[in-house]
Amino acid sequence: MEKSWMDLGMYGSDSLNCNQSKRKMERVTLEQKELFVDFISENPEMITHSSTRESEKVLWDELVSTLNNMKPEKKYDFWKIFWNKWIKGLNDKPDNSLTILDYKLKKFLKNLGFNSGSETKEKKEKSNLTIAEINESLKKVKEERSKNKLEMDNLDYTIVKLKNQINEIKNQLKEKRRLNSNLEQKKNYLITKKRKLEAADIVLMNIGTGSNKSF
Repeated sequence: MEKSWMDLGMYGSDSLNCNQSKRKMERVTLEQKELFVDFISENPEMITHSSTRESEKVLWDELVSTLNNMKPEKKYDFWKIFWNKWIKGLNDKPDNSLTILDYKLKKFLKNLGFNSGSETKEKKEKSNLTIAEINESLKKVKEERSKNKLEMDNLDYTIVKLKNQINEIKNQLKEKRRLNSNLEQKKNYLITKKRKLEAADIVLMNIGTGSNKSF
């Protein structure tokens, strides 16, 4: 079923005075808008309503918290209204008058199957995705996330394993140096003892030679 951009609004969206809302929207930073687009792109189910309301609220809570951490901080309802007015503005403007970020968002929404209301039926049929395709895309995104998480877990395990091996090798080298040091000490001890014995033999030989001469 074809979807309108009106379907993109968050559940339970409120409304503000137009001028008041416009002034507040102007105070949203570019960084906050960029984060908004990136977050929506990574979690499209929060606007396609393909998940439960509870799941969507969790995502919106996370988004609002992240946006407010960037400053300036806004009320929860403000961000809901900001989103609705933002996408409405995309619908009202031609593509050549949009910023790069706005065009990126508009293109993303079209790829999800939402239309601006100004396209021909033929163009809509070519650009819109079916619900099945959207669900398949979401499934692939989730599978890719799971795959990436597994790869990261495996990488973390490998790093820990390598660190343990390195520590084991260090301990072995330390033990080897200790043994070598002990062997060197024993060697020096034996050399010293040998020299003393040789010196004692010379003394005894001299004593024996002196005794023979006296006779």
